[in-house]
Amino acid sequence: MSNDFAINVDSDFESIFVKITDKTHKLIVGEVYRVPNTHEITSIERYESIIQKLDNYSGDVLIGTDQHFNYINVHGHKNTSQLLDAFISSGYIPTITKPTRITHSTSTLIDNIYICKKNHLKIFILV
Repeated sequence: MSNDFAINVDSDFESIFVKITDKTHKLIVGEVYRVPNTHEITSIERYESIIQKLDNYSGDVLIGTDQHFNYINVHGHKNTSQLLDAFISSGYIPTITKPTRITHSTSTLIDNIYICKKNHLKIFILV
């Protein structure tokens, strides 16, 4: 486990990261959870802080999130757009592009898995 990249604030924002290495590959796998209805700007700052810390890591990165920013509304919600921009501008690609929760009247895309390939991470995407 690696606490170097984690930010944890009780009842607000939780994350955990694990470094996986062998002779030829380096990978960090992380999970970040933003508690629903918490302060959006503060949460974005925390995501940006994690991304900044990971910028100095020379291996590949895979981050799973339960971010509670709905990417379906990315064009109509400034904070959602800002979060997506923070990930993309640092080389993180969101891999989930369809709603992750669907009801009879709504759909949301509030969960995602981001990848930042710096080395030889092999990624298989099932469509």
